[in-house]
Amino acid sequence: MENKRRERRNKKKIELEKDMSERWLLTYADMITLLLGLFIVMYSISTVDMGKLKAVAAIIRGGFGLDEVGESLVMDGKSGVIQDKDLVPKSIIYRLFERIQNTVKKLLIPDKVQVQLNNKEELTLTISASSLGEGKIKLPQESDEVFIKLAEVDKDVPLEIIIRVQIPYLEEADKEVFKNNWAFTAYRASLLAKYISNKYKIPQSRITVQGVYEFQKIGSVETLEEIANQERVEILIRKK
Repeated sequence: MENKRRERRNKKKIELEKDMSERWLLTYADMITLLLGLFIVMYSISTVDMGKLKAVAAIIRGGFGLDEVGESLVMDGKSGVIQDKDLVPKSIIYRLFERIQNTVKKLLIPDKVQVQLNNKEELTLTISASSLGEGKIKLPQESDEVFIKLAEVDKDVPLEIIIRVQIPYLEEADKEVFKNNWAFTAYRASLLAKYISNKYKIPQSRITVQGVYEFQKIGSVETLEEIANQERVEILIRKK
């Protein structure tokens, strides 16, 4: 009887030792499962879906209240590194360009206010105007929103604002008062600069005026009416 009990105890001890020796299989199986999951994830992101990426970027921009964001690098499993313009950090001037461009589109005034960006560091506003040669300020009423955006950005980041006027028939300038066309156009630009500074609260120290010797046509215009319709204000904006 005692022998049987001893045999049962020995048998249980052997079975327990066998179970303990095979527990490493559970850890191994868990590791293999995790590795499989990792490889599946890596395979799924090996090709970037630019459409979905842009959609996600747009949602993130909206969450931060931005129109667009700037530049970044995204790893692509096939080709190494790619660049997406929607993920690139953009300069202050570029963001101002986006804001003013959106304002122009919303107001439907691309014929009165044109926005151009040069090398992402200089913004040019071209605004149709009239009676500049007479010293009268007659800017389009819709351009108010554009100058308001400009003033808002200038409060946060000092800007350098350069103003010049393009006036047809400069040969008609009063030569007794102004020595040359540079002096004449610079004076007219200074009147406009003072007007913008006072109305939109932009410090005068931010604004510079330029004189223009000769009226510069846009395109091939010939008739007097076409030339007169190109009377305009050009505003160059840079980060100070």
